[in-house]
Amino acid sequence: MEQPQITTIVKKVLPAVVSITVSKYLEFMEKPGSQFYPFGNAGEFYAVPKRKKVRVGGGSGFIVDPSGIILTNRHVVADPDAEYVVLMSDGKNYKAEIMAKDPINDVAIIKINGSGLPIVELGDSSKLDLGQTAIAIGNRLRGRCLGAKPANHGFQRI
Repeated sequence: MEQPQITTIVKKVLPAVVSITVSKYLEFMEKPGSQFYPFGNAGEFYAVPKRKKVRVGGGSGFIVDPSGIILTNRHVVADPDAEYVVLMSDGKNYKAEIMAKDPINDVAIIKINGSGLPIVELGDSSKLDLGQTAIAIGNRLRGRCLGAKPANHGFQRI
């Protein structure tokens, strides 16, 4: 596949490529200020448990239906206690609901509430030939395209 063809494909599908952030509430211990405990480290015995929402992971996916159906990897949405938020390339955020997970193929389907969303059309993998060039497109949580290289050139982590 020629470079201009790859660039054209990336530009076409990029609006349907999404970032998925994974957040959850974690408990941590907060020590009171030392000004209240003049006798050394006595404050360690009076640590106060707190809960704070933190980002614990993320991944990417792509919209396959304009109603908000998104394909992603199962490992991205593996935590049942986490909250999943989808970030679109236009900056909009949507809370996501997990619809299905396949642990064997590492695929998941999530849903956001939207309509008229851009989509990636799925092809027929049975029509591919061994060694044929393929490209992988993802998002690295800043709205920029990642990995738009022919798959036979290897993988690069950014």
